[in-house]
Amino acid sequence: MAKGIGITLPTQLGNTGYFQQGFDTLTQIKSNFINLILTRKGERVHQPEFGCDIHEYVFEQLTPETVDGAHRSVLAAVEQWMPFLELVQFELRQNSNDVDTNKLLLYVGYRLRANPNIRDTIILTF
Repeated sequence: MAKGIGITLPTQLGNTGYFQQGFDTLTQIKSNFINLILTRKGERVHQPEFGCDIHEYVFEQLTPETVDGAHRSVLAAVEQWMPFLELVQFELRQNSNDVDTNKLLLYVGYRLRANPNIRDTIILTF
C-alpha cells in the first residue's frame, strides 16, 4: 500500500485514516498551495509569517487596485513558501454563477518551474 504524503484540502474523511491523504506529489502541492492562500499571516503557531495577505483585499470593494493587491499578496507568499511554483494566471472576480453575489471567485493557474509542462489550477471562493 502506498504511503500518504500529507493531508489534502478540503479536509475529508479518508479511507486510510481520519483525513483524506495525498499519495502523489502534485496532489500534495495543490493542497499545500490552497493551504498557503487560505492561511492568514499570524495564524500558524510558531510560524507567524506563514500565509497570505489576500484576506486584506477580498473583503474590500472589487477594484483594479484590490485585485492588484490580492495578486501581489499571492505572489509574495508563493515566492517565500513555494518558490518552485510559477503563477501563470490570476483572476479575482465576482462569482456571477452564485445566487449570493457577495462572493468572490479566485482562479489561480500555476506551473512547476522545474517542468513548465506540469500545470494545474486552484479555484477558491471568498
